[in-house]
Amino acid sequence: MIVKIAIVGEPRWEVDAHDPAQWLPLVAAAGALAAGVALIRRLGRGPLAAILIYGGMLVPASGFFNVLFMFYSFVQNHFVYFASMALVVLLAAAVDRLVDRLPLPAPLSRAHAQLAAAALLLAPLAAVAWSEARTFEDEEVLWRTSVERNPRSWTALTNLGGLLVDKGDYQGAEGYLRSAIAVNPVDYWAHNNLGIAMLRQGHIEAAIPNFTAAIDAMPDNPVAWTNLGLALARLGRGPAAVRAWQRALAIDPSYAAAQEALRIWRSGEVP
Repeated sequence: MIVKIAIVGEPRWEVDAHDPAQWLPLVAAAGALAAGVALIRRLGRGPLAAILIYGGMLVPASGFFNVLFMFYSFVQNHFVYFASMALVVLLAAAVDRLVDRLPLPAPLSRAHAQLAAAALLLAPLAAVAWSEARTFEDEEVLWRTSVERNPRSWTALTNLGGLLVDKGDYQGAEGYLRSAIAVNPVDYWAHNNLGIAMLRQGHIEAAIPNFTAAIDAMPDNPVAWTNLGLALARLGRGPAAVRAWQRALAIDPSYAAAQEALRIWRSGEVP
């Protein structure tokens, strides 16, 4: 079992008030706001309104409030999807005004010019969207893209490793899972999935420390307790295995994997 959190973002950076480059976004925001104010007399309040709406809709994702995603990455493109609507409207209005002012030859109408402008704007955007859509072709492509863009995203590393475990590529999974643990030593699912990879390759002794580390990280999750019991049972340590399964069921009495393992063991077989 693995945890799946979509992470297609850039790595977190170290926040440093002494780094001038980290002040550039604030300076750019202040400059855009000042430009909007300065253009009121010439262009009306539209540009300023668009800038304020855009900035206001980004406030929840600007670091002033705790956002779970920022535990993994400070930036993510979906943060600006809704906020960008204000800028899209502003751009559309600007294009419309520009078309009105263009001297058009007789065969061409204003509608033709608008269509051409829309095509020029939408064609590159459509190409970018088409290219980015391939990221979501399937889970493996998603996680590989996430790891490529953010090599220290331990959730993406764990998810990719878990997916490879499910596909039977245990050696391939090991590298990603160990990388996840190197970034986050208390990553429950990385330890658990690495233990599963070891167990399925027959490296039972090597699997036990990983299940134990997972339990240390999250003792109230029945998954690693159940898997630990499987490893202990295959080593002939029946009483310890039963205690592990019973602990899993004490945490979640309805956990089917532990129930099944205990049933098989009591029938005289090794699960």
